[in-house]
Amino acid sequence: MAEPFFTILAVSVFGVSITLFVWGVFHVLPSVGRLLARSFWCPFRDRNVTAEFKEEPWDGVRVDVARCTAFMPPDAISCDKPCLLLKDFPTSRGAR
Repeated sequence: MAEPFFTILAVSVFGVSITLFVWGVFHVLPSVGRLLARSFWCPFRDRNVTAEFKEEPWDGVRVDVARCTAFMPPDAISCDKPCLLLKDFPTSRGAR
């Protein structure tokens, strides 16, 4: 009589363990993003820049700006990073 109960319990515990393991791998461990450099006209600084963006590895969403030539040094970014919200990068303009 007790055998079906223990079988269901064992399968349930195994399923929960696998679920927690997969969740841990994808959400707790740090993800390895990729860096993508783009040269474009920055409408916020009103100049041509080259920026290096950190992207999510799974879907390519930009999550941070690692470097930008609008700042000195390029890794000392002191803005709110509105370029992360740009859908398309404006093409670079001629030097002034």
